[in-house]
Amino acid sequence: MQFNQKVCIDASPQLRNVSEPTRTTRPAQRLVGQERDGMMLYARDSVDDPSGKVRTHIDAYYVTRSGGKRPLYVHDGAMRVVSATVNQDNTLLAFTVKKVERTAPTSSSSTNATRQDTSDQDTFNSFLVELNDQRT
Repeated sequence: MQFNQKVCIDASPQLRNVSEPTRTTRPAQRLVGQERDGMMLYARDSVDDPSGKVRTHIDAYYVTRSGGKRPLYVHDGAMRVVSATVNQDNTLLAFTVKKVERTAPTSSSSTNATRQDTSDQDTFNSFLVELNDQRT
């Protein structure tokens, strides 16, 4: 049995045009958190200036309230946000970033065979950011 139909459960019209992830590209938006009040936190990468520099944004989408989007944080460079949360007053943003470091291949010989060993080292760093009140 094959299913070719794509199902998108989404209350926010802004999220309907999210590109599908492939093995070679990162998705345009990634869900990184959901709060009790229905707010969903998304991380996305964008190229904001003519120099081609990539920036990572963390945005809040209010599903239960107005359905609007609120930018929370912009990092000047690309980073892989894997988790995020805000406090109840929306004054603090905590997020975790994953960094994958590849070690250089090492050569080991066993019975006239050369084997290339590479390994990935995952590092997780957490950050706390004070948010400016954008409602005024």
